[in-house]
Amino acid sequence: MTVANVRPAFANSLFAPLTRSIESEHSLPHQRIATQKGFHLQAHLFGDLSPEWRFTKPFSVNIVLGEDGSYVISDEIFLVYGNGENLSMAMEDYISSFKEYYFIVRDGALTNNFDRVQLGQLENYIQFNPVRNNNAIQTERN
Repeated sequence: MTVANVRPAFANSLFAPLTRSIESEHSLPHQRIATQKGFHLQAHLFGDLSPEWRFTKPFSVNIVLGEDGSYVISDEIFLVYGNGENLSMAMEDYISSFKEYYFIVRDGALTNNFDRVQLGQLENYIQFNPVRNNNAIQTERN
């Protein structure tokens, strides 16, 4: 997954394109600038999360450094969030929460119209393709 661009919320005129991958190390390239308490940053996630998961177009998330030094990553579309003691842990928690949300909505879409609409919205941003292994489909939950 690539962080496509990052924009501090307090500096609307600042727009810094980034291309560093966080797929393997789960660290964001702006970690060193996000050290002030109450810091708020917006990032756009794009690309592969794993062989099964892929953001198909840039997806906006908010990154906040709390007063206690922990990070919260959230989105304003599906209201999913993750938190952690550092940015890497918060990103891992966010990704895990986003995947779990996808499965909940996907399962609910079988019988619920609201979930069917939500699934369509999710599929505008993320693609899930189960990995085939020995002719069996393996799905990932977390």
